[in-house]
Amino acid sequence: MQTLKHLMIAITVLAAFAAAPASAKTVADEIWDQVNQTMPHRPSNDEFRDALP
Repeated sequence: MQTLKHLMIAITVLAAFAAAPASAKTVADEIWDQVNQTMPHRPSNDEFRDALP
C-alpha cells in the first residue's frame, strides 16, 4: 500500500512538471500577441541589428 502511495505521488509530480512548459509557452504566446497588438509596425530583427552602433 505504501508503494502505491509513493507511485501516485511520483506520477502527480511528473504530471505537474510536464504541464509547466505548456503553460509557460501559452503565457509567452499571450505576451507576443499583446506586443503584436500594441506595436503592429515594430522594427524587424534585422532593423534592430542594423541600428546598433
